Amino acid sequence: MKIDAPRNPVTDNGSAGSDKNAEFVQQLEVEFRDLALDLLSKAEAFLEDVRKAGELVGAKSDSICRKAHYL
Repeated sequence: MKIDAPRNPVTDNGSAGSDKNAEFVQQLEVEFRDLALDLLSKAEAFLEDVRKAGELVGAKSDSICRKAHYL
């Protein structure tokens, strides 16, 4: 489902306004994708640290959980 941005009568000049909106949406898509990939990389690094450490209990386990929730 695609959600169109609301039209702004002050800045929307027909197709020029639509072009600006499309460009803005495309820019947001790229930024969100980059942020998601960055967060995924961090999460994978944390998981790898957990795998390398073996069984974690107590404070170490809590620390990993807090980091995961932060992401």
